[in-house]
Amino acid sequence: MIGWPTIAVPCPHCGGDLLGGLTWRLSDSGVIQDVWVEPGGGCCETGYMDLLEGGLESWLLFDPTLLSFDRVARHRLHLEPITRKRAQAYIRLHHRHNPPPPGDKYRVACFNGPHLVGVALAGRPVARALDHRQVLEVNRCCLDHSLDQELTMHACSKLYGACRRWARRQGYSKLITYTLQDEPGTSLVAAGFDRVAAVRGRSWSCPSRPRRAAMIADRWRWEIRL
Repeated sequence: MIGWPTIAVPCPHCGGDLLGGLTWRLSDSGVIQDVWVEPGGGCCETGYMDLLEGGLESWLLFDPTLLSFDRVARHRLHLEPITRKRAQAYIRLHHRHNPPPPGDKYRVACFNGPHLVGVALAGRPVARALDHRQVLEVNRCCLDHSLDQELTMHACSKLYGACRRWARRQGYSKLITYTLQDEPGTSLVAAGFDRVAAVRGRSWSCPSRPRRAAMIADRWRWEIRL
């Protein structure tokens, strides 16, 4: 592993010190860049999310004798738009227990270098009692787990962060999603979500609003206020 020691850089958002660093690891897929954060190293929420999502490297000076920045930059997480057809095909192939939703309001893809490592789709809440004018739901967040794990590291948090920013720009007041009760929700915690309720497993399909078949299991509902 190659990397810098802990370094403090001025936060462009609030002026405080951000404490973090960069490491590079060699894997079968190439050079993997990882941004790490010192405990308590985020000076404000925006700065902390920038650290988690890989914004720190734009504030650091790279030593060209250590490693070429161009080589590293080809293997870092970045977001791109994706068509609904491609996103649904990806979910159909890689999601562990659910088919793709029939529609969405927003979709985004996460790449590491040339590799498509994950997609997220957000749309109206599945539960009819939730106000679809104020609440947006991340209906699917899906990674390709056949890839080297280091390629997908932090991809879920980055996808959730993209959905959060889009929902805020569109004027939604809350973003929600669900996980199975045996899933820890680590990426959701990293993206700022709170676990708010246990939801008993049931089918959402009804005669007035039929739904596609999906796995029926007890879940946790997570939310973040925008």
